[in-house]
Amino acid sequence: DVAPSRGLGDVYKRQGTTVAPNSRSTLDILSSQYEGTTKLFEGRGKVTTKVLKFEIRLPSVHEQKRLSISDSTPVYDILRLRNIDNEPYELDHSIMPLSVIQNLTEKIASGSIYTFIESTLGLKIGSSIRKITADVSRKNDQDYLKCTHNEPILQVSQTVHLSDGRPFEYSQTRHRYD
Repeated sequence: DVAPSRGLGDVYKRQGTTVAPNSRSTLDILSSQYEGTTKLFEGRGKVTTKVLKFEIRLPSVHEQKRLSISDSTPVYDILRLRNIDNEPYELDHSIMPLSVIQNLTEKIASGSIYTFIESTLGLKIGSSIRKITADVSRKNDQDYLKCTHNEPILQVSQTVHLSDGRPFEYSQTRHRYD
């Protein structure tokens, strides 16, 4: 459960209280419950995932801020193409700290990472802070989402938190306009 505060950050309810740094802008949307793509389309279409990149590296300054981690905390850097009924749906670029999400593999990333987080790691996914913007297609969008040059793209940038308030994912997901 998340209650926005005034200027200090976000307050997360749990045993005790945690205040996360205020990193939101007026364009960010607070969502009290977040579900992944696999769960979202459950019973409505077959979700398949192709892992385009899976590596471990150190975070950028921007990623450190979004995930509240230090420059020495390794992160997973994952790029995945998500298809619904064999049609491109989204291009998802996720950054996750190894200190929070442990033992993630490329094989797991080719399925539902959120199911792994909840079922295998026993963690509960809580809220997300999202920013939704429009962009023109880039080379990856054209290659993987079958977009034409300058076709519009919907981009969702978000930081997703566990129910205890810890940020565990910073992602940018790009969708075809249609």
